[in-house]
Amino acid sequence: MNTTLTPADLDPRRQAMLLYFQGYRVARIAEMLGEKVATVHSWKKRDKWGDYGPLDQMQLTTAARYCQLIMKEQKEGKDFKEIDLLARRLQGN
Repeated sequence: MNTTLTPADLDPRRQAMLLYFQGYRVARIAEMLGEKVATVHSWKKRDKWGDYGPLDQMQLTTAARYCQLIMKEQKEGKDFKEIDLLARRLQGN
């Protein structure tokens, strides 16, 4: 069973939000995801991306990275280290 998530498997709306939190502009996000700029602007407005504070943004992006690593089939030593680090961050320790 293949449990590795590829970009094509991820919800484009969620991907767009995470890219926005990383500092990408809406037009660039639309280009990266193959979406219309108006669509990404609509997601931003409806989901209120601008209302998320830095802590919320960090928690969401950390959780997304954690899930990505957990779903990775062939993990390396560095992956396990990062999983451990992210788990501690998510727990607040």
